[in-house]
Amino acid sequence: MKCKLLAVAAGVLLGTAAHANIVDQWSSIPAPAPPALKPVTVDPKTTALLMLDFMPANCGKNERCLATLPAMKKLLERARAAKMPVVYTVIANTTAADVLKDVAPLPGEPSVLSGPDKFVRTDLEKILKDKGVNTVITVGTASNGAVLFTADAQRYDQVLIFLSLPATGEG
Repeated sequence: MKCKLLAVAAGVLLGTAAHANIVDQWSSIPAPAPPALKPVTVDPKTTALLMLDFMPANCGKNERCLATLPAMKKLLERARAAKMPVVYTVIANTTAADVLKDVAPLPGEPSVLSGPDKFVRTDLEKILKDKGVNTVITVGTASNGAVLFTADAQRYDQVLIFLSLPATGEG
């Protein structure tokens, strides 16, 4: 009886030749079209720029991240010139003083220490609410990590993710 159950379980888990699994079909599934990128206009009074994890430990050792710093610096300068709130996040065992110098916070710009979702166990929500923010521009070193987890459209009217490609044109 035990051997029959194991054989049935193996058949269900592994599939049969007649029923290909997703791995077998992977190369035949077309990728979706990329979303259209378009310019946006934001109100600096109700928008904040979130600078996520621009630390030596992650960005400082990644050529692709380092190549985006000039664009991030330009975005940061434009946000500050518009008097838009800027909030930083830092990773474990670091402080805002450790942020890469090209995009470092100015005195008075807040920061939170956090994991991938910058709202979990931090006062980021309160910081933004106190500033009247209903739109966030989220930039960072890991689009598949902190940027993705923090850019939760359920929290804000708009979530904008600024994409910056290195000068070489590589993604």
